[in-house]
Amino acid sequence: ISAAQLVFLDPDNGIAPTELRTHSVRACKYAFECEVNSLVTSGRSVIVYQHQNRSGTLKQQVERSMQRFATVAKGPFAITFHAYAVRAYIILPANSTHKELLSSCCIRFLEKGWNKVFRVVDMSSR
Repeated sequence: ISAAQLVFLDPDNGIAPTELRTHSVRACKYAFECEVNSLVTSGRSVIVYQHQNRSGTLKQQVERSMQRFATVAKGPFAITFHAYAVRAYIILPANSTHKELLSSCCIRFLEKGWNKVFRVVDMSSR
């Protein structure tokens, strides 16, 4: 992982709720904010897979996740999937170069017809 510039996290239950402690029995099912922050501040961009839960609409959940990392990530955004089970990929660029590259890759991906089942959510669309 030391040479990786992009890290993909697929925790069983997504990003840990703020009240969950790292030493909890359920901790192994989550990615913790401190872990993600550590990766981003070390120069690695992070994509976190997150399924929708019952704590609000998908857009609200995605916006809350992006807001949690807004101080460390350089322009967090997400792509959401809307066929079958709804899910989100929270994209946390470590720097402006990564932001540009990841954004342009997502745009090209959507332009190839994937915009029928994927949507982009970014901090500026709030």
